[in-house]
Amino acid sequence: MRVKDYLFSVAILTLGMGLGRFLYTGMMPVILEEGIFDFKALSYIASSNYFGYLFGALLFSFSLFHRPQYLKKSLILSVLSTALLLFLLSVLTSFPSVLMIRFLAGISSAAAIIFGAITVLKYFSSSFMTASFFSGVGLGILLGNELVNIALIKQYTSLQIWFYISLFAMMIALFIIFCHPKIEVGIYHPNAPINDDYSDNKESSIAKSDLEVKDPPFKLLQISWVSLIILYGFAGYGYIITATYLPVIAQSLPASKLTPHLWSLVGVGAIFSCYFWLYLEKKIGVLSALFWNLLTQSLFVLLSIFSDSLWLLVISAFGLGATFMGTTSLVMPLARKLIVPKTLNLVGLVTLTYGIGQILGPLVTSVIEAMASSLSLASISGSIALLIASLIVLYEKVKWGIK
Repeated sequence: MRVKDYLFSVAILTLGMGLGRFLYTGMMPVILEEGIFDFKALSYIASSNYFGYLFGALLFSFSLFHRPQYLKKSLILSVLSTALLLFLLSVLTSFPSVLMIRFLAGISSAAAIIFGAITVLKYFSSSFMTASFFSGVGLGILLGNELVNIALIKQYTSLQIWFYISLFAMMIALFIIFCHPKIEVGIYHPNAPINDDYSDNKESSIAKSDLEVKDPPFKLLQISWVSLIILYGFAGYGYIITATYLPVIAQSLPASKLTPHLWSLVGVGAIFSCYFWLYLEKKIGVLSALFWNLLTQSLFVLLSIFSDSLWLLVISAFGLGATFMGTTSLVMPLARKLIVPKTLNLVGLVTLTYGIGQILGPLVTSVIEAMASSLSLASISGSIALLIASLIVLYEKVKWGIK
């Protein structure tokens, strides 16, 4: 593995998700304080982004977009559009404009994770590179939030922050474009099993017949693909409330040097989580790892209701980061291993249901906040959703006789 290839894999979601999607979370308290939008408007804008993500997931699940000649172009378009949309937030401030920009940013994020995952799995067929790819989300959250903190120290406005971070995003986009790999490791198929035996130093010695995709044997089926779609939807709803409003929740804390960095702790946890859950999967199996991931994530989300305790919020923030991307890094490869009807792309479908859960999260939160003037009930509902997802996994383990 070359360092350039590793950085390429990490950079895709650092930009596409970490900055393009989750920078908005760190910016919410700044926008609220400036009075540009109120809480209800910010919730609608958040849901607009997640609706764009859902729309993109549905759109890109069609096989048309998975033709080899379109893959590189689609990835490049997604990273360039992410940088451009961040820039537009620095010049357009009307509610309809921002709503549309965040909707389009959601589409770009869906493109980044779908085409990025396909690209990484196509060129670097190893579990380590897959984990590195997903860890980019955490790095983007960390970098984005710390850049916001530095900008606030320098007393920049939200519009200035959007502008300077958009320049940084464009630099990452150009790096991705110029470092795109040239030599393929294997032939990609959306529902092909991941093979960790291939590495990027074996291209010349692998026969074409060894690279052709075959349907995974029935013994690899450990969970119903329908159950996977449903539980991933619950997981999307469960994590997104805390992942959207954590910096807002932290505003009720007494002044502390650690408070501005709570969202950064989510990023730190997310960076290492993909490697940890990959390791745990190899030790105890994918379904057992997924069960513990969702169960512990439910507990970390529940801790966010203690908004008057800095250290419980610290645990909640790091724990959320340490689990929510782990869910994705476990589910996405699993979705590729399951046998599904030939007309379906399960990777696209699970991304779709995840998006539905994420749209509902801010909408439900907005209603609850208007009724109860509190985010605690919304956080509790998210924790329950994750608990339900973990119980679905437990049911499948029992059904298939998996220990």
